[in-house]
Amino acid sequence: MATKITNLTQWGAIQGTLSNQTDLQTAFNDKQPKFKFVYNSAGSQDDVIRFNDWSDLMTAIGSIDGTWSVQFEQIEDIPAGTYDVSFGTFFGNGVSAVNGGIYITCGTNVFFTSSTSFRVDEGLGVLASGSTSPFKSSNIFQLVFANGAVAAGAATTCIDNEAGGFMILGFSAGQTANFGYEALSTASTSETFIVLQAGSSTIRENTIRGTGLVERIFFAIGIEASDAQANYSGTMNTTNFNLAQYLKYINTTSGLTATNAQAAIDELARERTEDIITATTTVSNTTTETTLYTGSIGANTLVAGDFIKVFTSGVITNATASDDITINVYIGTSLVATYAPAIGNVTGADWHTETELTVRSIGATGSVAVHGEVNLNGNIQFDNSIETIDTTVAEDITVKVQWANAKAGNTISIYQGHVEFKD
Repeated sequence: MATKITNLTQWGAIQGTLSNQTDLQTAFNDKQPKFKFVYNSAGSQDDVIRFNDWSDLMTAIGSIDGTWSVQFEQIEDIPAGTYDVSFGTFFGNGVSAVNGGIYITCGTNVFFTSSTSFRVDEGLGVLASGSTSPFKSSNIFQLVFANGAVAAGAATTCIDNEAGGFMILGFSAGQTANFGYEALSTASTSETFIVLQAGSSTIRENTIRGTGLVERIFFAIGIEASDAQANYSGTMNTTNFNLAQYLKYINTTSGLTATNAQAAIDELARERTEDIITATTTVSNTTTETTLYTGSIGANTLVAGDFIKVFTSGVITNATASDDITINVYIGTSLVATYAPAIGNVTGADWHTETELTVRSIGATGSVAVHGEVNLNGNIQFDNSIETIDTTVAEDITVKVQWANAKAGNTISIYQGHVEFKD
């Protein structure tokens, strides 16, 4: 389908040789413009970029195929109406509304709808000042408040997750506020995922009300989320990942599948690296199997197709060529990889292990396909197998070493260690 072009000034310069209509269309498609409008009810209007009439602005937005944004220059009252904000972003002036920045007031019967996600950015506040909520789960299911943007209630809630509804609310350095009323209402049988994905994201006290299920998911440090919600009596769960990881979700009431929910938050949750060591551990002069590195896997966090990589490295010294060492990798008590290459007589030699696991099935008798590799001073050994693990309980991932002989000259140290998770 041909891209609709209503305002070429929004595209910027198009580079390259355009020899025919196909080249021109390709260039336009590659640019994928983001139409940038300015709204100021007290300013001028050119019907191209700047608007002072809200109805005219919405008409211009309705003619666009693609993403768009509106920059607000002052506090504005949005007139009653239902407005499709699919593919859109509302911007403030960079100062958070809770610190004196710009906000828009939404009175009774102001409703925003979207077939995709909608974003509020750069400190802009959205204040519900009438008797109806501008954002309702029947109209929109994914909202993002970023960079100081604020969802706030004055006479009613800004966001209403209705009975049986499902919503994903992303806060990337955004926040909720109570300007006389809570920001979010959660009806019975509703489910709300609040994904806090950046430090300084804040869920303030007394900004959530109702009885619906609320899942708060923390993907960064520096997040504040108050449990003091006087008018909330539902179930509120909190999961703190600190570093971004993916969220798997199966919803049985709204009709959304795990794939639907995952797609809605995939930009937050592609992969993660955890349990990074910052101190050296040394094992020497013992034949006892001793832990050199420990990582972890949470209970019920794996699904079939997940990929795990365990990496360790350091230096090794032995007294004689016959002083060998065995390196074992465990998940819980299950031995999933073992390495015992002949290394000769070495002093301060480099070593590293890479153990890769693909989850084939989950449960108490789940299975993983394992490929492992160890390199000790150029001596390489591989390990390939199918192993059984219990994914229903939290398990440690441990790398343990065992010397063949207990001698003061037999020593191995780990300098680096981490676990990577990918879906």
